[in-house]
Amino acid sequence: MGSKIQCYRCNYLLASEAAEFYMWRFLEIELKDISELPLGKKHAKYLADAMFDYLCIASLGEARHAYNHCLDAYVNLPVGVTRHAVYQESHLYDPKQFLPVLSKLFNECRWEGAFGGKAWGKGVDMALKYLRGELTPVLFVDSAIWLHHNTGVIFNKPLIFKDGGRWVFRRVLDAKRHSKTPLEFVSKFYMSRSMQLFLQEFFGISCRRNYLSMLDRGYRKIEFKGERELRLYERKEEKEEKSKKSSKPRIKQQLS
Repeated sequence: MGSKIQCYRCNYLLASEAAEFYMWRFLEIELKDISELPLGKKHAKYLADAMFDYLCIASLGEARHAYNHCLDAYVNLPVGVTRHAVYQESHLYDPKQFLPVLSKLFNECRWEGAFGGKAWGKGVDMALKYLRGELTPVLFVDSAIWLHHNTGVIFNKPLIFKDGGRWVFRRVLDAKRHSKTPLEFVSKFYMSRSMQLFLQEFFGISCRRNYLSMLDRGYRKIEFKGERELRLYERKEEKEEKSKKSSKPRIKQQLS
């Protein structure tokens, strides 16, 4: 599968992956003699990488609205194209280069309507912290899962995850809050084959199997190539430049 296709194809169930993520955290507390379960650590890295890729690509998709809905600046993404068109080309950029540009665009510029703005800026800044090693995979996932944009949860775009709507929060996060034991929590969700075998071996309990799990299938991280550079154009500078150009002919006319 080429990275161009992988950039936007929906392969995983976020609700199941989030449930599995919190189940491993439950088990780390339950099995105190094993401080970091290797499978749980592996799954957290897969999910963190997938969420990072999602935030990078989805934020580029949102940035395309800047030309029409940001009052202060815009970026050199095609005007009038669909979100999927941006997703398909997103792997040609480099997060190290474009995330700081998007952080400035979303956090420092004025946006109108339900587009861009600080809600998207939070997601971009969190991705930057993960990229710079300021957040571990576990801390990144546990923080990013709560992100919202202007009209819903941030993972509700048709990208990487099949399901990113509000029900993820209703089912997974509420169950995390109210479940007192791993058994009570795990009975509500589909888990990986690896989790199924682990629970059978250590606790003698079974759970429903998720056939799309990252832990069983792995996650192939997006290969961002850095062939293109994202640039920010401030409208103030543009207006001043236009004003200077339009004033020159008038000055010449007065002198002649």
